[in-house]
Amino acid sequence: MKEKSTKLEEEMTKLKEKLVRKDELFQQTKNELTSDAIGAYAAGFEDAITQVPCVHLGVYLSLTGLPKVIADGKLVDTE
Repeated sequence: MKEKSTKLEEEMTKLKEKLVRKDELFQQTKNELTSDAIGAYAAGFEDAITQVPCVHLGVYLSLTGLPKVIADGKLVDTE
């Protein structure tokens, strides 16, 4: 009985270690995908900003950016 218990404890330890490794891999993959999504969004935003003056001549967009929001009718930093 003790031998069976020891084997089960060893197996449980191995499974816990495997779970920790899989969780670390999941977190790493999640972080990479999040970073990729943020990069794609930022690139798309920059592309759109460069296209606006072609459609609306004379529009001044140099103060715009991703970290900006409109508050009380004014463009302000989110931070």
